[in-house]
Amino acid sequence: MISKAKYITCLILFMATTGYRSSITVAQPSLFLPDRVYQVGVRAMLLKDESRDNRTLQTFIWYPALVTEDAKPPYAPDESGAPYPLVIYSHGYGAASTEARGDIEYLVSQGFVVAGIDHRDPATDRWAAFINRPLDILFLLNRIAELEDDPVADVVNTDTVGIWGGSMGAYTAVAVSGARVDPSHFQDWCPTYKNDPNYNVNFDSCRLLSDWDNLLSYHEQFNAPSTDALWEATTDERIRAVLGTAPCFAQMFGETGLAETHIPIFIIGGTADRVCPYDIDSVYIYDNIGSDDRYLVTLQDRDHNGAFSEPNLIISYAAAFFGHYLQDKTDYAQYLLPESADVFQNVTLESQLAGQ
Repeated sequence: MISKAKYITCLILFMATTGYRSSITVAQPSLFLPDRVYQVGVRAMLLKDESRDNRTLQTFIWYPALVTEDAKPPYAPDESGAPYPLVIYSHGYGAASTEARGDIEYLVSQGFVVAGIDHRDPATDRWAAFINRPLDILFLLNRIAELEDDPVADVVNTDTVGIWGGSMGAYTAVAVSGARVDPSHFQDWCPTYKNDPNYNVNFDSCRLLSDWDNLLSYHEQFNAPSTDALWEATTDERIRAVLGTAPCFAQMFGETGLAETHIPIFIIGGTADRVCPYDIDSVYIYDNIGSDDRYLVTLQDRDHNGAFSEPNLIISYAAAFFGHYLQDKTDYAQYLLPESADVFQNVTLESQLAGQ
C-alpha cells in the first residue's frame, strides 16, 4: 500500500484526460464529487418469488426523473440520457435498502437507475440468508428486465448492471459476481480462525457450520448440482461490476472460489473492523479475486461502522467506479488512481489492473 496519506483540503472539480489508464496523471489530488445532473424519483414495488414459497420482497427503484412544482410523485422518468445502467443495492444484515438512500439518490443523479431490495433476513435460521440473498438479487434483476407497462422499463438498461452492497450486502455482491462457495475451504479454515488475533467470539462466522446440513439442503432446492467440489455460481452475465464496503464471510469462497470472479471489483475496508476483519475479508477478497481490474481502499483505524461513515468517500468512489465501468466514462479512471485517496484522512487506495 502507499504511505499514510495526509489530509488535503478538498477541491471539487472535473479533470479531463484522453489517455489510457497507463498514461493518466493527476497533477493535484481532488475530490471527485460532480454536480447532480438529474433529479430523482422513486417508486415502490412489492414482489413475490413463487419459486421460494412466495417470498415477499419490498423493493424501491430510484431513477432520473422530471421533478417540477406542478408534478406529483411518482414523477415521470427523465428520458434525456436513457437508457441508464442498473445498479442493485444490497443492504447490511437485518437492515433495509433505504439505509443508504442519500448515497443512492446521489448516484441516480449521475445517470443510473438504482434498485434496492429488502432481503427479509431472519432473526433465526440465519443460514438461510446465504442462499436467499443472491437469489433475491437475480430475481429482482429478472423482474426489472421483464417490466413492460411501466415507465421505468423505458429508461433502464438491464444488460449493464452493477451490484453495490455493504457488510452482509457486500458478501451478497461478491456472491453474485461469479464467486463460488468452497465448503471444504470454509470447514478447514474455521478451526484455525479461533486462534487468529482477529477472532471475534460475538461475530463468529464459523457458527454457520452447526447449521451446515440445513444450509446445504436449502441450497440444493434452488441450485443445480456441481460438477466439482465448489458450489455452482449464483450469477448472471449482465452483471458487469461490483462494489462492496466492509465485506463479510469471504472465507466461504476461499481462494479457489474467489478466483472464479472475472468482473471489476472495488472493495472498501477498515483496518480496525472486528465484525468482518479487514485481513480475512477485505484484503483476502482483493488478493484472491480473479478479476483483471480490482481495487482496495483501506481506511486506517476505522471499525466496521466507521467504514461507512467517511464523508463523501463511498459515493465518490461509487460514482467514479460505476461511471467508468458501466457508463464507459474512460476519463473517470483518473479518479480511481492511488492519488485519489489523498484527499481523505488516513486512507489509501491500491489497484491491480489489466495490462499492468
